[in-house]
Amino acid sequence: MGMKVKEVVTMSGIETQTIPLMMSQDYVVYGAAEQSAMERLRSIGVEKLKRGLIVGFEAAILNECLNNRLDGILLLVETHMQIPSPEAAVAIIKTLQTLYGFEIDSSDLIEKGNEIRKKLMELANKTQQMSQMDSNRQIGSGTGHTFYS
Repeated sequence: MGMKVKEVVTMSGIETQTIPLMMSQDYVVYGAAEQSAMERLRSIGVEKLKRGLIVGFEAAILNECLNNRLDGILLLVETHMQIPSPEAAVAIIKTLQTLYGFEIDSSDLIEKGNEIRKKLMELANKTQQMSQMDSNRQIGSGTGHTFYS
């Protein structure tokens, strides 16, 4: 006899414009689910998604869950659209670990997040240095001409 599915969990990101430069940022996991499943999520620290529109794949999965009398859960975390957020994935993994009582080694994700953040900090520092150099440069420097390369 096969397994009977009782619950389906899907995960996604909520787009943000904030660039995560510091690891101290705690990623909040949000949830969308029917009342009984949402109560379980709240009991482990997942915040209820207060407003928003769920579309696409996640909406289709939740709709199928409703139609087939399954508990459907959507877990969401804020992510930057163009910068990988391994720590956001870790926040979802930790939620799943707490919810279902299993372990997943996420140390590689944390390490990758540290690498990305280090590169972002280097880029931010270079940008700041170049900006300071531009502001210190006197336009024309007495020659009547400004040269840009």
